[in-house]
Amino acid sequence: MIREELYERLKELKGQTSFSDLLEKLVKNDVELRRAQIRGFFGILSDKASKEAQRFLQEVWRVAKGRIF
Repeated sequence: MIREELYERLKELKGQTSFSDLLEKLVKNDVELRRAQIRGFFGILSDKASKEAQRFLQEVWRVAKGRIF
């Protein structure tokens, strides 16, 4: 049995689609999120994630150089 507050939330999310379509979309999104996490664990980053990581590391390096010298 599903809790009433969860049912209401799902009903809001579904809009004009069916519950089956909503659940399929939620599962697909979850799978994509898990795949992205696995790619990150193994170093397979998208261009965007790679550039964000590069900017972060450059900032860390800049701050570290300022403290060392």
